Amino acid sequence: MDDEPQYLIWLIEYLQSKGYAVETASTLADGLQKLRERRYRAIVADLSVPVPTEIRSLVEAEGNAYSVYPGLYLAHAARNMGYRSKQVVVYSVHDSATVTEVAARIGVCYITKGRPKILKGEIDNILSYDPTRDK
Repeated sequence: MDDEPQYLIWLIEYLQSKGYAVETASTLADGLQKLRERRYRAIVADLSVPVPTEIRSLVEAEGNAYSVYPGLYLAHAARNMGYRSKQVVVYSVHDSATVTEVAARIGVCYITKGRPKILKGEIDNILSYDPTRDK
């Protein structure tokens, strides 16, 4: 999920070259809808995405960190739907102690943008294990 998917063309092409289909969402509502519709091998979410008015109160109810960084809401929802921590990555241009704390609490990987080698490495790590086997 990213409201500027054009900056992730390199990642989309990389995943497609490995034989994976890629779906994108550009708002939090779109991302949540996609999570409800099917299971994904990995979830990669930008922290700063638009939050439509109709779900803003849900996000705000989770606390300030979720309001400031709505991608955390998607990551939290994915974890509550049964996605393993190894399957969920959040990223942002912000290097935030708040995000680091929330990401650790909900058990997801947090990477700052501008580090494509680290993001690609984390994606490779996700793809290297079978999510159907025991934790």
